[in-house]
Amino acid sequence: MRDNSITRLEAILKNTEPLLRSHHKDTDIEGIERLLNVASSDNVSILVCGEFKRGKSSFINAFLNEEVCPTDAGIATSVVSIIRYGEKKKVTRFYGETKNLKSEEITFDDIEKYAKGSSLEIDNTTMLSIELPSEKLKGGLVLMDSPGVGGLDPRHLFVTLYVLPKANIIFFVVDAGEPLTTTELNFYKSKILAYSAKSTIILNKSDLKTKEELAELVADTKSKVSHYCGIEKDKVDIIPASSTHWAMFNFTHSDKMKQSSNCEIVEKVTANAVPQFRLSALSEAKEILLKSLISMKEMETYQLSQITNPDESEQEEFKERLMELKEMKDNITNPNSKQRKNIAKILRDSQHKVINELTKQSVLFSTEVLNSLVDRPEAREENGGNWVLNQINLGLETLAGDVDLRVQTGFNDVMLVLGEQIEVREAGFHNRIDIDLTSSRGIADKTCTFVRSALPATGIALGGTFLLGLVAAPLVAAIGAIAGAAAYVFKTNRDTNNHNRILELKNQLGPQITIAMNDLKAYVQQQYEEFNDTLIENIERMVTEVVSDMQDVIQVLQDIDNDKKEVAKQKETLDNAILFIDTHIKQTQLLLTNPF
Repeated sequence: MRDNSITRLEAILKNTEPLLRSHHKDTDIEGIERLLNVASSDNVSILVCGEFKRGKSSFINAFLNEEVCPTDAGIATSVVSIIRYGEKKKVTRFYGETKNLKSEEITFDDIEKYAKGSSLEIDNTTMLSIELPSEKLKGGLVLMDSPGVGGLDPRHLFVTLYVLPKANIIFFVVDAGEPLTTTELNFYKSKILAYSAKSTIILNKSDLKTKEELAELVADTKSKVSHYCGIEKDKVDIIPASSTHWAMFNFTHSDKMKQSSNCEIVEKVTANAVPQFRLSALSEAKEILLKSLISMKEMETYQLSQITNPDESEQEEFKERLMELKEMKDNITNPNSKQRKNIAKILRDSQHKVINELTKQSVLFSTEVLNSLVDRPEAREENGGNWVLNQINLGLETLAGDVDLRVQTGFNDVMLVLGEQIEVREAGFHNRIDIDLTSSRGIADKTCTFVRSALPATGIALGGTFLLGLVAAPLVAAIGAIAGAAAYVFKTNRDTNNHNRILELKNQLGPQITIAMNDLKAYVQQQYEEFNDTLIENIERMVTEVVSDMQDVIQVLQDIDNDKKEVAKQKETLDNAILFIDTHIKQTQLLLTNPF
């Protein structure tokens, strides 16, 4: 089950590694890989350490039921002995400088020669590698016997500290017959707890205490370690043991020795040490991976929550805008559209009204107006002809101004139709049609020119701007009144001469009035043609600007559509990532939960 869990965790790590690295989880990856290597290791080492003469070597010999580590009442262990499983007994001695160790194979009987004594006595030996065909070691358990750390030889401490970080589990052996020293407490706090994730205090020589005394000693030791090291009491692991009674049990198989040695508990702990350590490493790797995956899921979920869809209402507004522009374009480009027909009708009706008015006024000028003028007393005076001509020119000037207003009114009506479309639809084209006549004179000036050309002898300058309708009624009324009062004058000879002059004046002015009116009509026709040409130019410009607006709106709609696609793509990517992470979270959570 454990090996399968390692394989599955490695597979999950491999699948999620690219995503983990993209979230800058490189440190987590390295930690997981390190723990997987530990969990996959064939060996789990237990370092047996403590102050000198605490029975460390005796403890190991009792555990292995073989005299592997030499014991001596006076000479302390001087080297580290690493004891692991082997098909046959084999001992390798490592000696010389620490940075350049040499090795040689020695006999099993030579272990004591190189394990105890001073540096010279052991021939500068640093470590012994011992292989035994022991069933207790076959599962990968490695025992490490170390020199005592409280002696006078500083080399012992150096050698112990050298191998201490390499141990997976530490058994710290203390003497039940002696009080726990400050030196031991300090070493446990500053070295063992600092380098080992798993440690157990072996209360050796427990056979020296009664059951009650031993229970009290265990409680007191826990209290001291907890207080001195600043850890909780329930995390202080203590196992009472007796190496002496254990060795006797190995020889006699006495149940009493078995119980008093507490060897069953020690063997159970060591038997479970390898799988428990591997399981602990695997569990830690699982938790790191699980934490990283959950963290990534939270980040991806947050990013997903921050993605907002483009405003649908805004898109609809632009679609409506595009339809309006299309409708506007159709209205101004299609000659049969309601708007274009309306414009054509306005121009046609306006021109028709102006021409009809000119025709009517032409008749009136040639008949009623002229007759009324020549019947006035002013016409019978010496400069009466000039006076009549002046009045006619004034009337034509007024008529010209009226024609200008009527034409401009028609043009304004057309511009209102276009302007209404533009303003209501808020198109990009905001200019009303502007017929540029700055290079030409107004219609009044043109009419006056026509009259001057017809009657060059008059030399009359015209400049009035009042409407014909405002002067026609009072002028006709005044003429009628004067004509009635002047009836007597026409009976004189002088009247007869005046009558002839008036007839001559009427004969001379009538055709000229007709010509001036015809020129006015031609000019009106020209103005409508020019306006129509300008209208077409402006419509084309409007179409260009409307089409430009349409292209802008289309581009905006394309941008919105692209944004929607990009948002959908980002959401899909994040959804897939979240689903991917969630799947591996569930797979990771299931690790180590299968009881079979």
